[in-house]
Parts: sequence; C-alpha cells; structure tokens
Amino acid sequence: MNRLLEQLKELKLSVRFDPSRKLEIRRILQQLSSQPQKRMSFQFLRVAFAVLVLVIVAGTSASYAAADALPGDALYPFKVHVNEAVQSALTFAPQAKAQLEIDRAELRLEEADQLVLLNRLTGSAKQAVEDNFDRHAQNIDDRVQKLESSGDGSGALDLNSRFESVLQVHQQVLESLHGQTGPDPSQLGPLQDNVTQTLNSVRRHRAKIESGDGKNTPEKSSQSDLVSAQNAVNEVKTFLAQPQRSRRRGKARNSQDDVTKLELMLSQAKDKNQSGDYKDASSLSNQAIRDARELKTLIKVQRKIDVDVKLGIGD
Repeated sequence: MNRLLEQLKELKLSVRFDPSRKLEIRRILQQLSSQPQKRMSFQFLRVAFAVLVLVIVAGTSASYAAADALPGDALYPFKVHVNEAVQSALTFAPQAKAQLEIDRAELRLEEADQLVLLNRLTGSAKQAVEDNFDRHAQNIDDRVQKLESSGDGSGALDLNSRFESVLQVHQQVLESLHGQTGPDPSQLGPLQDNVTQTLNSVRRHRAKIESGDGKNTPEKSSQSDLVSAQNAVNEVKTFLAQPQRSRRRGKARNSQDDVTKLELMLSQAKDKNQSGDYKDASSLSNQAIRDARELKTLIKVQRKIDVDVKLGIGD
C-alpha cells in the first residue's frame, strides 16, 4: 500500500481534469455522502472506492499508457497496482475472478515474450515476471482445488483446461523465441523450466479431475462436452471477428483454416455421439476445446509479436 501511495504522489502533478470530469467526481461523492446513516458493508465500500478510483484513473494519460507497460518500465507498477487492482475490485463472480487470474497469468507470459525480443528479460524485470507468474499460477491452483472441494468438478475441469491451453502455447512461444534470439540460457531457461513444470502439473491435475468425474452418465457427459466444444469454437470465431490494431493481417486467413479443422472435429464428435460412441465423442469434444483455446491464445500472441508456432489442430 505504501508503494502504491508513493506512485500516486509521483503522478499527481501530471493529472488534470476537465470540468465535466470534476462534476462527475463531485456527483459520486455527493451520492455517497447522502446515503442513510447506517453501517455500510465492506463490499459496498470497496465498490464505491473502486468506482471513484476508476473515474479518476480513466481520465489520465498515465492509465492509458500503462496498459502496454512492461516490467522495468516506469509505468509498470501503475499498470499492476492501479489498473489491475481496480479491475479486480470490480469483479465479483467466482468464475469471473478465476478467469481474471488466467488472463493475468497469460498477460505476464506475453510480457515475458516481448521482453525476450527486446533483450530485456534481465535483472529486476526477469524477477518480476517470474514472481508474478508464480503468484497467478498459485491462485489458479487454489481456485481449482476450491471448486473441486465444493463438488463442482466441471467448473474445476474448465478452469484447469483454460490454464493448460495458455501454458501449452506459451511454452512453444518461449521455445521459438529462444531459437530466434539465442539469449543467455540463464535468462530464459528458468522461466521456460517454470512454465514447463507448471504445464505438466496442470495436465496431471486435469487427468485426475477427469478420472474422478463420474457423476454423469456417458451420454450426458458426451452431450455436455459437445456443448462446451461448440462454445469454445464460437468464442474463437467471435474473437477473430473483432476489430484489431495488428499490422499482421495475414494471420486471420490462416486462423480461419484452423477454425475449419475445429468445426470438422465437432462434426465428427456429433456423429460419434449420435451413433452411441460416447467415449470417443467426449474425447473429440475435449480435444476440440483445448485446440480452440490454444488457437485463440496463439492468435493473441501473434497479434503482438512476430513468432512462428505451429499448432497441431486435430492431431
């Protein structure tokens, strides 16, 4: 907290508000002060504070510039301790919080990718990447175990699978970057080892969850897996349709070829399901889910950096 206050003090001289924003801040403060004199819950106070900070931060150039900051940059602490803290404060649903942790872990790995290309994965920046990634990975594991303990095996499996896809892609990205840039193994090696070890652990955990999930009949499990696979493929298609700032327009066409392969896997899974081969149907559906999520992760990476990674869609 002291560190955050120091960073806010450093930024205060550069923060300027136009009249409309001053009126908005005043309106929020008046609304809060006019609340009945009763004990407010901690959650309400947290939301009120987060909204107020968001209004202030949203109008500053620092918040916008910090979005692309990397470890070692002056605005990186602002990105992590202000921008991301506000986002966390405004996220309440357990599943949304879990996905936010995965997004953060993915972002930390994307930052590492960029630092490797810039030859900046050294010293405090390298340590920040490793520490932050470890923290997010531990938080995700805690949430998976909590879902398991509550009896939500499908939720635990979904969360675990999403994280596995992120790790699988970034393991390959780091290997490719290592070959392209040839950095000192002492710089990139520990992070690569960490990602590989985490990936192997997540895979083992997924297998454990899958083997212990016997609540549904094979038919119901197959149908549920088909729905999840269709949703995963639709998610990729929606992501591809969104406007992007990337200068690398060629990727969209290649990705469409991969989407075609995913849809073929879905069709095969549906055929297996209709013929009563529920085990193979579920296997195809789950593979389509993982491949779709890995494809989306890779697209996001390739929109930011130039890296050549091959995904074996349908293999």
